[in-house]
Amino acid sequence: MHWNATYHALERLKSFTTGGEGDLDDVCGSIDLPHFKEAEKTYISEYVMVLAPLAKALDLLQSDKMAYYGVLLPTIATLIEKLQKIKRESKLQYCTPLVDALIGGMKQRFGYVVEKVPHVNCLPPHVQNGVHTDGTEGRHGDRSERGGEAAANTFNISNS
Repeated sequence: MHWNATYHALERLKSFTTGGEGDLDDVCGSIDLPHFKEAEKTYISEYVMVLAPLAKALDLLQSDKMAYYGVLLPTIATLIEKLQKIKRESKLQYCTPLVDALIGGMKQRFGYVVEKVPHVNCLPPHVQNGVHTDGTEGRHGDRSERGGEAAANTFNISNS
């Protein structure tokens, strides 16, 4: 079983914690299971928020359409940026060590390359020339300064 399956299961479980029909508390009560504590619900919510960009990045890197070495560096650079933003802007109670471990692991493995190579210059030619993955055309602007932003927009890696 791939870790993505665990992520997607928790993502689905999180959708039942928002209330309404099929609420997790109602389901647990109807089958005589203990209810989830608020701390457990918060952990699941944080876990899904933190790992959403990683899951999207892995889905992108494992897809047939974007199987280029040139996709790897911008994807990793964008992923590190997204995780740093989550750590900086979210008030995490439980998953800060997870964010630190993900960022640390990626920087240890890829940091020396990601920091030295302009991101967009690594993209496949059809993306460098202004053709986006959705088939539309357009320029990304100055490639040397906006590489990370262009990669994020091109690959649609976000935590939303």
